[in-house]
Amino acid sequence: EMCIRDSAYVLTQVDVSDGKSLLIEGTADATTTQDFKALITGDGGVEFKAGSGASGSGAVIEVGNTATKETNSYTGKTVVADGTTVVLVESNAFGDTSELLAQGDVKLESGFSQTIHGIDESGRGTITIAGGASLTVNASGSQTINNVIAGSGDLAISLGGSGALAFGSSGSFTGDLTLSSGSFSLGSGSNANAEFAQQAGIILSSGASFDFGSTSHTIKNLTVNADDVKLSSSALVIGSKDPSLAISGSLTLNANTNLTLTGISVADNLSLVDYDAGVVSQSFIQADSVATNGYTISLSGSGNFVNLSELTLDYTQGAQKVAETVWKVSDKLSGSSGGFNVGAELSEIHLIGNVVISGCLLYTSDAADDGE
Repeated sequence: EMCIRDSAYVLTQVDVSDGKSLLIEGTADATTTQDFKALITGDGGVEFKAGSGASGSGAVIEVGNTATKETNSYTGKTVVADGTTVVLVESNAFGDTSELLAQGDVKLESGFSQTIHGIDESGRGTITIAGGASLTVNASGSQTINNVIAGSGDLAISLGGSGALAFGSSGSFTGDLTLSSGSFSLGSGSNANAEFAQQAGIILSSGASFDFGSTSHTIKNLTVNADDVKLSSSALVIGSKDPSLAISGSLTLNANTNLTLTGISVADNLSLVDYDAGVVSQSFIQADSVATNGYTISLSGSGNFVNLSELTLDYTQGAQKVAETVWKVSDKLSGSSGGFNVGAELSEIHLIGNVVISGCLLYTSDAADDGE
């Protein structure tokens, strides 16, 4: 490990060999911002650390030099030590780093961009992407980001085709997350992914998969930019008054896409008589504003729900299963000014045992095995 502190000469370039690490440590007891302007090259890594006893601005290290045309190009791992804040004041000040471990804080200033190839999940510091700045993560697989993401800039993440993205903290990021070649799920109930998407816009590019989850969620904005984007949801409840996905801002389609239903159920105590005379539509995706641009969302099913034209679903009253019902669900979502609707039609009812269904049609035990 090589350590650089104060020196009596002006350092212009450091080449870090493969397998080696350059420690850049601020001045001890510093109270003003430190800077490091020398060019960093090579295949080794770099660690940034505030000087012992540094306080306030003294724990801040600015990296980069916009006065020169060259930019850092090192390819090893970047570490920001706990208690240290690194401010990037030029594009790719972290070079072409293989991975970022931010135990301390990182700030990417407006007008600059940075590409990294992964974020170490053991990092707990705050990564701030200022408005007008962009951070790109080109990873080769799944990423679990436990750092707090803040700011209003652009965050682009590519996961190599089969990886999944998970946040360990909801953060306070209000910019746009652009996802490509990977998957992102809102999951079930309250979780960091769902909370992250409440504040940040989601842009789906080529190879992205987006799962609405198994319960109703609200997100900020959703944009589909490629026809190979895959949407999925296990949150369709026939007869529910709540949409599977609510978008507080805009829903924009810039390509046709398909949504796969992986879970479908019938609302408890649903009045079935309303569904046996034809297709009944209900809100599936609700949005404050919709721009379809002439594109559509088709529907398909998977697993036990692969045949949308003949779905056998349990029917309950008071949470007790009293019948099996057969349904036909539409093969595409219909657009409206407030989002997209899904249609469902009841075709058969098969009672279980000596049961009377209330609130729809009256069935006696003699008709229990006859269906409708």
